[in-house]
Parts: sequence; structure tokens; C-alpha cells
Amino acid sequence: MTTLQGLPQSAAEFFEGLSEPHHSLSRRLLDWCYELADANGCRPRVIDGYTGMPKGYDGIPQLIFAEFHESGRAVAQSRLFSIPLRCDEKHPLTIIFPSRFDSGCIAIDRSDEVFRPLSLEKFLSNPSDFVTLEIPRCN
Repeated sequence: MTTLQGLPQSAAEFFEGLSEPHHSLSRRLLDWCYELADANGCRPRVIDGYTGMPKGYDGIPQLIFAEFHESGRAVAQSRLFSIPLRCDEKHPLTIIFPSRFDSGCIAIDRSDEVFRPLSLEKFLSNPSDFVTLEIPRCN
């Protein structure tokens, strides 16, 4: 089971501050993320945010799982997924994937280069409905 203590401080504070049912959902999400990231040699890091995200998530700090250069930047094409550190009524807790992992599911919100499941609960019940899990290993 993933502990929040292993997260960067800003991410741990975000997840600890979530109320139920978001707190329980975030723990399930983090467990899934860490299992896949560990199996692929990737690590988590908080970044200030990306552009080109689904509506409402541009520029929001994100916990990303990727391989990183010594400079702290993610290695190109190594990002597995990210969790925007935002959870409110209009913009729920979610996970964002690069388009290369799109399974073609209709229950997702797509932007130019990324997508997110519309329901995190449904995603966690059966991730393979939403993403192709043939994720290349980070080195």
C-alpha cells in the first residue's frame, strides 16, 4: 500500500487534504500508479503544470510519473501518466495519460495530446478499458 509519506511534500499535502470519498479514491489511484511506475522504473515528481491538458487542468501542478534527467526535466516520451493536484466540483480528481496509451474508449475526455477517464471510479475498476497497458519501460 502506498503511503503519502513517500510523495513530494506538496502532493502529500494535497492528497491528505482531500475529504471522503476523494481521499479513499486517491489512495486507490496512487496504489495503481506506484505499482505500474515501479514496474517500469519511473518515479514521481511534482511539476508546475502543462498546457494542452483537458479543460480545467492547464497550468495546474501535477504529480507526474516518468524518467527524469539530472536537470529535473522529464525524459521525452517517458511520462506514463500524471495526476493534476486539483479536485473540486467542476474539475474532479483524475489521471491524465499521453495519447499513445488511448484504448479508444468513448468514456474519456480527449485533448490534442492527452486524455483522461471521465470517471476515475470506473477507470480504477477496469483500467484496461481506458488505456493500453503495453507501456514501455523507463530506463
